[in-house]
Amino acid sequence: MVAFEGAEVPPHEVREQFARIARIQGLKPEQRGWTLDVLRCVESLPNAPFTNDAVYAFESELAILYPNNRHIRDKIRQQLQVLRDRNLLKPVRRGVWQSLCRRSKVNQTFPMENQVQTSVSVSPGAAKRIATLTAAEGPAMMFRIAVNGGGCSGYQYDFTFDDTLTEDDILIEQDGARVLIDQVSLEFIGGSEVDFVEGLMGSHFEIKNPKAKSSCGCGTSFSV
Repeated sequence: MVAFEGAEVPPHEVREQFARIARIQGLKPEQRGWTLDVLRCVESLPNAPFTNDAVYAFESELAILYPNNRHIRDKIRQQLQVLRDRNLLKPVRRGVWQSLCRRSKVNQTFPMENQVQTSVSVSPGAAKRIATLTAAEGPAMMFRIAVNGGGCSGYQYDFTFDDTLTEDDILIEQDGARVLIDQVSLEFIGGSEVDFVEGLMGSHFEIKNPKAKSSCGCGTSFSV
C-alpha cells in the first residue's frame, strides 16, 4: 500500500497512474516540453473541474518559455487534447476538464529538466543601491526583477518598481533592499547574483547568471 497525502492508495491505482504518465515519454522531445508545461499548469489548479480559461491564465508565463510561438492559446488547447488522449484529462463538457492524475506523482515521475533554484543573491553594492532607489519612491516600494522575451539574445532582464507582493513572487530582503522575483522568471535566473556595477561607461545593475549561455554587450539580454 502506498500513502498519498495521508491516505492509503491501492497498488493498482499507483500502477494505473504511472501508466498514464509514462505515455508522455513516447512524445517527441519538442512536443513533450509543451505537454509537460501545460500539465504543470493544470496541476497547479484546484483539484476540481477546470475550464480552458483557467489554463489560459498561464498564457504570459508560457509566452516567456516559448517566445517564438505567437499562438499560445491554440497550443494550450492542442496540448489539453494531447493530455486527454493519454488519459491524463477527462472532458466534462465542452471547454471543461477534470484531471485524472495525482499531483505528486506527476512531479515525482517527470521532474523539470532544470529544477528551479530558489536562491538568488544580492551583492552588498546592489542592495545599497536598491534600498536608496526604492526609499526615494516610497516606504512600500520594492524592486522587481523579471525576465521577458526579446532583446538581442532572446531574453532580457527587466528592472522596475512595484509595491505589490503577489502569491507568485518570492521576496528577497537584504540590507534594507527588498527584491521581488516571480516564479517564471526564477526559472531563468535561479542561482544568480544581482550586482551593481560602476565604471567609466556609467553604472548599471548586472545579473551574474550561471544559466546564461551568452549575453550581449548591453548586459540586459541573454540566451539560455
